[in-house]
Amino acid sequence: MITISRRSGFTLFACDNGISSTVFEKNGYVYKITTRNSVQRAQSDYDYLVHTFTQAGWGDKLQSSVISACTYERKKYTCVKQKIIVGTTFARMGKQAVMDYLKKHPRERQFLHFMIDLFIARITAKLLYPDSVGNPHDQSMWNSINMIIEEKRGIVLCDVGLSPREKTLQENGLQFYESDNVKHYNSKMNEALQYLKGIE
Repeated sequence: MITISRRSGFTLFACDNGISSTVFEKNGYVYKITTRNSVQRAQSDYDYLVHTFTQAGWGDKLQSSVISACTYERKKYTCVKQKIIVGTTFARMGKQAVMDYLKKHPRERQFLHFMIDLFIARITAKLLYPDSVGNPHDQSMWNSINMIIEEKRGIVLCDVGLSPREKTLQENGLQFYESDNVKHYNSKMNEALQYLKGIE
C-alpha cells in the first residue's frame, strides 16, 4: 500500500481539481486520493471506461491509470495514479480558444460528440456517467477541468471515475438524478451538442 507523505517526496499538485479528490505529485505522476469511492468502485468505473472507449475506437483518449489503496496522514484512501498530462484544460484555454480548436480538428469534435452522447444516454437511463466537466460551479463543457488538450493525443479525459460517486449514491439513491445539479449539467451538455452539430 502506498503511503503519501511530504517526507517521502510527495507534493501537492498545482491543478484545477474538483471537490472529490486531493491531488499529489511525485516523479512525473499524479496521485488522486479520495474517500468518496472504494477501491472496488473506482476500479469498476475505470474498467467500464476502458472497455467503452476502446470499443468505440477512443482508447487513446482515456488517461491510463492504476487504482489502489493508500494512506495519507494515517487515514486510508482510494488512490488513482496517472502519468502527468502535459496539456491545457478547457477551462484554462477559455471558451473561444476551445471552439477555435474544435473547428480545426474534426476528430476531436467527433470524440466530444461521443462523450456527450454517452453522458446523455447514461443520465437518461439513471446509470453512472462520465464526468466530462468536473467543475461543480459551472457545468458548461467550455469550463471543463477534466478535458485536457494534449499536443499528440488531442483531447484526453483525465477523470477515470463515474458519477455520482459511491458516497453520494448511498446518501441520495436514484433521486440524485432528479436534482437541479443533474438537470443543469444535462442542459449544458445538450447546449454543447447543439454547438457541435452546427460545425460538423
